[in-house]
Amino acid sequence: MELCQRNGPGMYAIEGQCEQYVQCYDSALMGGRGGRVKKCSTGLVFDAETKVCDFAENVKGACHNNKPAYNKGEKPNVPEEEEILEDQWINDADEFCKQNGVGTHRHANDCSVFYVCQSSGQSDKFHCPDGLVYNTKGGYCDWADNLEDGCFTRNLYLVGY
Repeated sequence: MELCQRNGPGMYAIEGQCEQYVQCYDSALMGGRGGRVKKCSTGLVFDAETKVCDFAENVKGACHNNKPAYNKGEKPNVPEEEEILEDQWINDADEFCKQNGVGTHRHANDCSVFYVCQSSGQSDKFHCPDGLVYNTKGGYCDWADNLEDGCFTRNLYLVGY
């Protein structure tokens, strides 16, 4: 490649090709310098100054997209997966308690889930550990075999017999 012959080993931008760059190297096997065209991951462009693929707003020159640069020192305001799930968990509990009133109630379709609805308006959603269901008479998570109210789990030891 002519670009590699002129410049030697390194990574170089290809004019007019923001998503691609050339990686040049010395190759004893090829009798001199060689190179390969490489492509940035989708949505990124090659930054000739830092020699990495980055967002277009962070690069200078022709590949810049006229948006303000992202401040790499700041974390973007994106909620973590746990926060999203926690918000949904709280919303589920609030809605359930509005419909069912004060007390501790088992979910109608999932016996391992129960809600604690307090007179103060505080509502919480809980999930029993794997394999257990909420015992409404006892007020705790229990083995389904100990319940007489229709909540049961499949006994894996008897499957196929």
